[in-house]
Amino acid sequence: MFTSAAGGRSYLGQLYKTGEHSITIFLNRNAARDGETAKFKLHVSVTDKQPGEGSEEKPATGAIPRKVVDDCLAALRKQVGDKPMKVLREKRDETAFVIDVRVEGAEKPWRCFHDGTKCTGTEYQGEG
Repeated sequence: MFTSAAGGRSYLGQLYKTGEHSITIFLNRNAARDGETAKFKLHVSVTDKQPGEGSEEKPATGAIPRKVVDDCLAALRKQVGDKPMKVLREKRDETAFVIDVRVEGAEKPWRCFHDGTKCTGTEYQGEG
């Protein structure tokens, strides 16, 4: 899932599965409640090229928003308590932000997935 609030004003990506796909465009809740509107352009194309290949557009890059990291750490605290944590890696995936976190006392890191608006899941990267 891509959200412009966290990922920028445009998205360029690749679908990795065949089948039906959907695009949902929304206005944030506060703006909708206030009766605001927003203009947008939607361009969709299907090609045999990789994202960004032969185009001036490139996939989103840049720093991971601080809110994403903070949300992930809060979600992990609900699972592991107040143990000290250290962010090991932050990256943008095709459909989510992925944050890897070392939790004191854990043999392997934890991984958090975030869609740009909320943490969508956490998982321990080891056994047990």
